[in-house]
Amino acid sequence: MAKIFPFVKKHAVVFISIGIIIFAAFFVSLNGVGLWDLQQKQNDDDCQDYSSDAGKVIKGAGGAWTTKGTRAYKTAKAIFQYWVSHGLSGAQAAGIIGNVAGAEDPTFSPGQEEIGGGGGQGFYQFTPTSGDESVNQRYTKRFGKWTVKGEGDFVRTDHRYKGAYEQFLHASKGKSPAECAYLWETIYERPASVAATKVQRQSAAQKAYRMFGGAKYKGKNSLLGGAAKGASDAASSGDDDCDNGGDGGAVHGDIAKTALRYIGWFHYEQSHGESYIGSVKHPNKNGVTDCSGFVWFALAKAGYKVPANMGWYTKTMEQDAKGAHHWLHAIPKSKARRGDIIIVNQGGGSGDDGHTAILLEKYHGNSTRIVEEGGTGGDGGVNKSTIGPAFGSLLNGGSVTFARAIKK
Repeated sequence: MAKIFPFVKKHAVVFISIGIIIFAAFFVSLNGVGLWDLQQKQNDDDCQDYSSDAGKVIKGAGGAWTTKGTRAYKTAKAIFQYWVSHGLSGAQAAGIIGNVAGAEDPTFSPGQEEIGGGGGQGFYQFTPTSGDESVNQRYTKRFGKWTVKGEGDFVRTDHRYKGAYEQFLHASKGKSPAECAYLWETIYERPASVAATKVQRQSAAQKAYRMFGGAKYKGKNSLLGGAAKGASDAASSGDDDCDNGGDGGAVHGDIAKTALRYIGWFHYEQSHGESYIGSVKHPNKNGVTDCSGFVWFALAKAGYKVPANMGWYTKTMEQDAKGAHHWLHAIPKSKARRGDIIIVNQGGGSGDDGHTAILLEKYHGNSTRIVEEGGTGGDGGVNKSTIGPAFGSLLNGGSVTFARAIKK
């Protein structure tokens, strides 16, 4: 022992250094778990494929389906990936998610009993009827547990539901997430009052489309009858939450393509200003704007003339297009094509009395495709729609103007 202490004393600095290193490593191994978990949680929640969860009941606290990492979020993502894996577009899958989240069960409990009674169960509320074998019993006999895969398979194959499912596929091809939510609601869900939950369902569909990277999924031609391109202009037009978050830059000269880069961005409110969305150069995905604010942003981003600080609304847009031509030039509807602007006003043209959007194709009536903020998408983000449902009652007696943006 006497020989050990001088040795220890002589090499004290070395031993102290080793001790510090060991302690630090131990400390990091404990506390670093939290840091790793934070990083891993971000990676898992944003980009992880939850399709492996489809065949099992996902355990854990329910939580909010929009909060990454909760059971509800993982279940919602597993449902989304189930449907796109079976050939649906991202918009169609998001429309189905919107109905589950927006009205039926925002906690995404697989065996959820039907809201308001009626004997139904599951994400899609399989409701028994008189004279039919109990639907719920038929489901459990075939699949046992209530799971994402089982319930999806039941919708696609059960004699009671596959007809409505196929009708939805046909009707929703090429539609926006909000339109797909409405079609699932009216074709499959058929609630007593569509108006009661329409906005909630559509808003939830927009959120799901944005959260789960819906723009990546065009849908299968064999399933959708060649509608893949219209199903969201998928890979080329939408935002991918597994992307690096970059703003993508302007696409000069192509207003429609620029606008489509921001599907799912921004929240709708009847107010605007550049600071509400961050800036043209560095837009904030969670910013706030309205229909004319978004058209302003798309034009500015694509390199066209616009007033300072979103200084217009639909009435003044119409007036400029027909008069001063500072930013817009009115054109005949027969000449309106992709990238042109449609403006519709009633009365003063502000708030609910006006709406504006960007054409995605040559104008051919109310079925012409558009990209817009608000409109069909309710309080959700930038969305694709068609003129008829987007402008609604404004078309009955409203002043309709088609305009072309003026280059700098």
